[in-house]
Amino acid sequence: MTLKEQIDADIDAVFLEMDDFAEEIVFDGERMKAVAEELSPSGEAAARQKYEGTFRRSLLLFVRALKKPPIINKRVDIERAGRVGRWTVRKLIEEGGMMRIELEMVDS
Repeated sequence: MTLKEQIDADIDAVFLEMDDFAEEIVFDGERMKAVAEELSPSGEAAARQKYEGTFRRSLLLFVRALKKPPIINKRVDIERAGRVGRWTVRKLIEEGGMMRIELEMVDS
């Protein structure tokens, strides 16, 4: 097995393994495994949001590279743990068979 084949096999067996890292999500109607990390603002950014009455949430998704990647600035529905949210795609990075999708949502 080549190194590239071993890395591809490790995506599901290690990085997207459901018992340790990944969870099942529905990304714009497509069910997939993903490692999700929701980021919260801190310090001055958090204080400014509280004052302005809006709250910006950020979500990082690490998934197997998608054949048809989402479009930057497009809004997508994401279901996680039974909750659905409407997020905006801000950035995509694809490398080594994996894709990092950076998303943003504004709540009031």
